[in-house]
Amino acid sequence: MLPLPNCQHLADLVETALESDQAESQLRDHVWDVIELFTNTPREDHPPLGRTEEVFWFVIWQLQHLLDDDFAPGAREAQLRELVSYLRGERPLPHGCRGRRPI
Repeated sequence: MLPLPNCQHLADLVETALESDQAESQLRDHVWDVIELFTNTPREDHPPLGRTEEVFWFVIWQLQHLLDDDFAPGAREAQLRELVSYLRGERPLPHGCRGRRPI
C-alpha cells in the first residue's frame, strides 16, 4: 500500500521553493513524481482518502498549475504562501474545494 501523502513535507518544499529557483525546479519535479506514482499504482493499493489527503491533492493540483504557468511578479509567491497555510492547517480550503487523486 502507498504511504499517505505528507502535507508537512510538501509545505516545507513549497517554503524552500519560495527562496530558490533551484528548489522551485525540485518542487515541480516532486509534484509530477507524486502524480505519476499515484497514477501508476493500482487503486486497491491506495490508502483510504481522508480530509488531510484532500488538502494535499488540492495543493498538488494548484502547484502543478502555478509552477508550469507564467505569473506576474509576486502573484505566484502570494499563492504559494496561501497553499502553505492550507497544508499547515492554518486556514481551511476555500468553500467547495476538495482535492482528488489522479485517475
